[in-house]
Amino acid sequence: AMKRDAGSDASGAPAPKRAAGNASTASPKLDEKLCQCPTCMEVMLGKIFLCPAGHGICADGCYSRLPSPKKCPLCRARYCSSPGRGLMVEQMVAALNWRCRHGCGFNGSGAEVVSHFKTCPARPIECPHCDAIVPPSSLRKHYERQKHNFFSAPLRHDLSQASLSQLKYQAVALGVSDSGSNADIIQRLKSVMPWSTISKNWKVGDHTKFQHIEIARSLDGTDEMLTILIRFSSCKRYALILGFHALSKRRLKITLGKEDC
Repeated sequence: AMKRDAGSDASGAPAPKRAAGNASTASPKLDEKLCQCPTCMEVMLGKIFLCPAGHGICADGCYSRLPSPKKCPLCRARYCSSPGRGLMVEQMVAALNWRCRHGCGFNGSGAEVVSHFKTCPARPIECPHCDAIVPPSSLRKHYERQKHNFFSAPLRHDLSQASLSQLKYQAVALGVSDSGSNADIIQRLKSVMPWSTISKNWKVGDHTKFQHIEIARSLDGTDEMLTILIRFSSCKRYALILGFHALSKRRLKITLGKEDC
């Protein structure tokens, strides 16, 4: 009888080698339903708390909104005073790719999607003028359709004549990279520079007449909106100033008084 080598098959050809750790070489796929929070029905992309039976829940939002005594929405088991974290599930969710829940088409890792939510153009926001819920990309059209008062304000910054050293100084001051050519830096600055606009509708003594004043601005040629809401206290000695942006984060500088003060 012919002796067969342990590393060959019946025909004598070498047997294919099995890859070490074969289970980890497959592309990771996970059913989205397995990672959904039982309260908001969305993928748990942040911190996850576990009930005594191991069911997860969004730690930052849904868990805090549970009535006391806090019980698991699935099995009704009572949470302990300091619920355990689902660290392994958190790491799995953070490593996999997910679609943006608002349908804008963005795909990224769990951490990237969480960061994207803050500026997603399709995320639902409340109109500062009324109670309607609209995506930021439609806010200007909503203002026009509902006949909310707003002004169109151009950006006053002309960077075309600035030297490279001046552009670098502005970039560092505004917290963006100062590397690259003049055109590269100007492109970054345009996305972060504050709007410069003046409202001449404010009159001395207006704070005694109104409970709040709203100033809405749109950027010329875009759908970007910025709304400033000033609420006065009942005694008219204090004011709360709120700023609402539409599509992108903007720095806001408000000067109360004369322009040249």
